[in-house]
Amino acid sequence: MSKGKGCSKTLGENLIKWLNSFQIYTNDLFRVCWNLDCECYEFYKKEHNLEKLTIEHLFDIAENYSYKLYYKNPENAHIMSSSECNKYDEITVEQTNLADNGIRLCPNCHKKFDRNGGKFAPDPDAKEVWLDSKESILESKQFLIDYLN
Repeated sequence: MSKGKGCSKTLGENLIKWLNSFQIYTNDLFRVCWNLDCECYEFYKKEHNLEKLTIEHLFDIAENYSYKLYYKNPENAHIMSSSECNKYDEITVEQTNLADNGIRLCPNCHKKFDRNGGKFAPDPDAKEVWLDSKESILESKQFLIDYLN
């Protein structure tokens, strides 16, 4: 399978199966960005006087506040892209689309995660911001895994 909508669709189907295995259905967590540091959650932090969100807060947002989000549906994002996986002979396209390699992100977080916010600037400051953002998103996925297990 080539990179593109087919891969993202397959990844999304695998994320749904993964969530369903924990009795979490798509009308819940699948509707929100899984990045706990997503800018779109600032309203929630202010309303609840929070500095950081937890997975429990993410469930609350999905259940009660998703109407306040600026996006309709998050996007399926590959943690390791197909092109990155092509560098390793032992990683197949099918493995690229496993739930372990996926996360749901709003369009802004997905853009930041994939492309340094659209800025392919070589300067160290821009790269540092991108790496921090990517690290935060990966931590959010790990928090979700830990919570579900």
